[in-house]
Amino acid sequence: MISIRGATTILNNSEEEINKNTIELINEIIRVNNLNVEKIHTMIFSCTDDITKAYPGA
Repeated sequence: MISIRGATTILNNSEEEINKNTIELINEIIRVNNLNVEKIHTMIFSCTDDITKAYPGA
């Protein structure tokens, strides 16, 4: 098992920005770590209480 942590900053609590930044973060983690997406089993997401317009893991 390998664990990789990533984080992003959401400046505007909007569904569009949350989704955009989450996708950018995931793509960058995959690229930088040369991951095979077919071998990713689980992703765990969390966010701070001020992120209310969308959930990054949805």
